[in-house]
This record gives sequence, C-alpha cells and structure tokens, in this order.
Amino acid sequence: MSFNNPLISVIVPAYNAEEYLEEALQSISKQNYEPLEIIVIDDGSTDKTASIAKGFSDKINYIYQENTGPAAARNAGIKIAQGEYIAFLDSDDIWGDNHLEILLNYLTQEPDLEAAMGRVQCMVVKENQQGKKIFEEFGEATINVNLGAGIYKKSLFRKQGYFDPNLQQSEDVDWFMRNKEAGIKIAMLEETTLYYRLHQDNISRDRKRGYSTFLNALKKSLDRRRNQNTQLPG
Repeated sequence: MSFNNPLISVIVPAYNAEEYLEEALQSISKQNYEPLEIIVIDDGSTDKTASIAKGFSDKINYIYQENTGPAAARNAGIKIAQGEYIAFLDSDDIWGDNHLEILLNYLTQEPDLEAAMGRVQCMVVKENQQGKKIFEEFGEATINVNLGAGIYKKSLFRKQGYFDPNLQQSEDVDWFMRNKEAGIKIAMLEETTLYYRLHQDNISRDRKRGYSTFLNALKKSLDRRRNQNTQLPG
C-alpha cells in the first residue's frame, strides 16, 4: 500500500511472553502496510520479554510498567499511540496476511463505521515428532469478540472510554458491550484476520475465573441499561 496511508498504531500487551512474542511481532512486520507504529507494553514481565521486544526491531516502542493487567496495558498503549487507527495483538497470537490492509480498506469505505473486524481461527498447540510445539487449526473460523481481529478508529476510545482496569479478564467484552449500547457501528467481515492460539498458559484457560469475569461484564452492561431506562422521562 501507499506511504500516503494513515498511521496505524499496533498495541501488543505482553506479560512473561518470551515463548511466543517474537512470532507475534513477526506477523505484524509481515503486514503489507506502512506506516506502522508498534508499541509493546510489558506488563511487569520477569522473563526475557524485554530483550526479545527490544532486539526484534528498532521500530518497536517498548514500554515497561508494573503488573496491572491487560486492560491497563492496552490503555497505556492507546494513550501514547500516534496513529489515526488502533490495532491490538496479544503476544501469543498472530495475524493473517494482509490483516491491516483488508480491514482498513473496508473501514475507510464506510465513513460512519468506527471499527471493522474479521473472523477468528482457533489454533491448538501440539508437539511434533521432534518435540517442538506447533499450532494446528481447530474448527472453522468464527465471528468472535476478540480485539486482535479488528482495527479501530482512535477517536472511538475518546468517545467510549478505555478498557476497565478493574477487570482482569473480559475487559474486551465489557468494552464491546458499551459500544453496542451506544449504537457504535462495527463491520463484521467474512475474512479470517486473527489466529488465536490456545495453549496451557492462556489466561482464558482459567475457565472458572474467566466465566465469572464474563458474567460480571454482562451484569455491568445490564446495570447500565437499567439505569438508563430509569432515567428516561415517563
């Protein structure tokens, strides 16, 4: 694409991400898009996350913060991002080819859209005969609430606010629910844009806690709608 394109800021929250971070960053650098700003927010890692991020490319803007969770890490990235558009990629996931080009092309064709999202393909980790971890596709690509599958106008965060740092999981569900309540237009595309990689260390594999925080996000949405209804004139 042309260098006259708008700047896209890619925010990568990372916590003890040494095993998968380099592959995530490679999938960003392979995108057929310029200009890019890549921001890695290290959320208090104690492994080699810092050296991997700093050694990957001089284009990486590496920021360290005390461990406060993924919502706070993403918020920190948004606040310093210079791009007109924001994209997210978790440190253990990867993007499909032309992820940014596909989404931005669609988003810019519809001026009233605030975001565009593609489908998510789940990948499960296995070991090959040499004992090396590999990821294989599991099921079909689906439409899912996953920040990494989309691209967003930065102005949307000024309108709708940031992610709730009090939520250690499902902060993305809460944010999407707030957008839905406000009638924000988000396009859902048929193309697969994100490869979500399931492995033993995924935070979402803590099912009991994940289910609890998911229900909490839904309750917050219900409470907001109830409060709005009670404030309407009778």
